[in-house]
Amino acid sequence: MRAKQDHLGASPNAGASQPSAGEGGDATVTLELTTAHGLHARPAAKFVALAQESLEGEVESITARNATTGEGPVDADSMLGVLTLGGERGHRIEVSASGPGAEAALQRFVELNDDRFGESE
Repeated sequence: MRAKQDHLGASPNAGASQPSAGEGGDATVTLELTTAHGLHARPAAKFVALAQESLEGEVESITARNATTGEGPVDADSMLGVLTLGGERGHRIEVSASGPGAEAALQRFVELNDDRFGESE
């Protein structure tokens, strides 16, 4: 994937900010969606699965909102909630987490977004 990114002039994390910590283990990251069809069913399922997996660890809560349209926040572990955000290509999705593992969990969301949710186009 690195070769393709270099060829296209894309750099890792180009579509995301780095997780920023707040008080009490709270952290937020903003992801710019780069998948062709945004946060549709397949990428949303991966997004929700990652949230559910994170909540089994040291993360107490994860929410998401569409910073572009103002939709949300919704629980990031809810498929219906994530789909209601209406995330389209170029939209900014703000993901917030709380708990001791918040920053690590959000870094995994950055990586998922950087990998374009596993979609080739």
